[in-house]
Amino acid sequence: MIIHADWIINPRKRWTAVAKKQTNHRWFLQQPRVVDDPFSIITNLTPKLLQLGCPLAWFDFPIGLPYKFASIAGVTDIISSIPLFGHHE
Repeated sequence: MIIHADWIINPRKRWTAVAKKQTNHRWFLQQPRVVDDPFSIITNLTPKLLQLGCPLAWFDFPIGLPYKFASIAGVTDIISSIPLFGHHE
């Protein structure tokens, strides 16, 4: 089973897509669904995942900082700033 979750600030744009490998070694792709409750992903899928043994899950989280915080902190480029996080700089 492969699970992809697209996580964004707008709840109407939070989607999951699930693909399941069938006994004939082909993949069955379920229709993407909007996720109403973020915690429901794990709650609803846990029994299925335990049966399968080794799922692959991918979560697409937004990476960034609020503009005002970034301005105060002097962050102009998020990618080059990531290694500095957690080092009191």
